[in-house]
Amino acid sequence: MATITEMADVVLVAASPRKGSNSKTACHIVRERLRQQRLSTRLFDLAETRFGGCLGCLRCNQSGICVQNDAFTEEIMPAIRSAKGVVLATPIYFGDVCWLMKAFLDRFRAEIYVEMGGEHITCTPRKRLGSKDAVLVFCQGEPSDDHAAVARQLLRGFVEKVFHGRVVADVLVRGVAFAGQLGWSRRQLEVVLRRLSLKDVVEKFALLHKAAREKLRSAADGLAAAVKKGEQT
Repeated sequence: MATITEMADVVLVAASPRKGSNSKTACHIVRERLRQQRLSTRLFDLAETRFGGCLGCLRCNQSGICVQNDAFTEEIMPAIRSAKGVVLATPIYFGDVCWLMKAFLDRFRAEIYVEMGGEHITCTPRKRLGSKDAVLVFCQGEPSDDHAAVARQLLRGFVEKVFHGRVVADVLVRGVAFAGQLGWSRRQLEVVLRRLSLKDVVEKFALLHKAAREKLRSAADGLAAAVKKGEQT
């Protein structure tokens, strides 16, 4: 497989396995705002990207190189390595990230050196990726409670330890049980909720979606500012 060299200022990763997902819709909203800020972007939809999960073979511990030759090593890693910022978007499954996002995170095993001595194991980041600030996006069907606490802790720790950056913003997109619902018009929302005898909550969901879109654009502005500040230092 030939290495793809298309690079960008910001890499966006949509981790939902569902076609036309809200995670991808959210990435498109952020992406459009970043483009308005004159930043180049590249979006990876993991549901459409052929890559394997970590094999646990540990051969990367000494070589620092994953033995798998797939889209992750040939496309995703080169893009992330050269990027100045990252957007990670995932649906919430049972209070945590979905399996695609977990598989994505696990493939960064080669970026961690593990030393085993006595009763202790020491994990040391290789610090080869530079410093990358990030925006985190969590999509959940539940319109009221926040179910992303575990997922938020996982991704924040990952950004700090592996990307050596900070989380500029995290956005919780609530009340999006249907694929692409975040991008629906008011009319589309009304039609679907009426079919489910939920016409009384149309206004609530419309406001939730509007607020989420505004937060995503604001998060994009924050990431753009962080990227541009990094370029100046």
